[in-house]
This record gives sequence, C-alpha cells and structure tokens, in this order.
Amino acid sequence: VYVLERSYACENAIGSPKTCSFRISKMILHREIPKEQVQKLITAGKTDLLPKFISKKGRPFSAHLKLENGKVGFEFAEKTPRPKKSPARKTAAAA
Repeated sequence: VYVLERSYACENAIGSPKTCSFRISKMILHREIPKEQVQKLITAGKTDLLPKFISKKGRPFSAHLKLENGKVGFEFAEKTPRPKKSPARKTAAAA
C-alpha cells in the first residue's frame, strides 16, 4: 500500500503498466482511515470496527469497511435488541 497525498493506492496502481486500479481516500465520511486498516481491508476484505464516521445527517456511527467486487462499502455491526419497556401504569390521580 502506497500513501499518497489524499489517498492510498496499491503498489501496482502507480507507474506503468498499471495492473491495479485500487485506490481509497484517506478520509471517508469525516473519518481518517489508518494505513493499517487499509492493509487489512486489502488482505482480509474487511477492517476492524471503526468508530466516528459521520452520516449525511450529521449523526455519528460505527462500521466495518468492506471490499466487495473492487468497491468499498460499509458493514454495520449487529444491534443488540433493547429490552422492552413495561407499559405505563395509570394512577388514581389520573382518573
């Protein structure tokens, strides 16, 4: 993995002949991606769970980066179901 000014690229994407076209931006959704995670993405196809991405609506979220068919996407961690709240009780004063 080569570190460029604003992105990372595979070693065969630089120079000629270009036998690889893989490039990934250093910043994805306001979060800087470390070189170690890019190397893991290339070798394993998936990064560790990365926190502090910022959605288009401005909300923070965590996700794995996933490499599929040459494209980088997100894989979200499974949410644990929240325990259901008991229904509100009516009091005598409310009647």
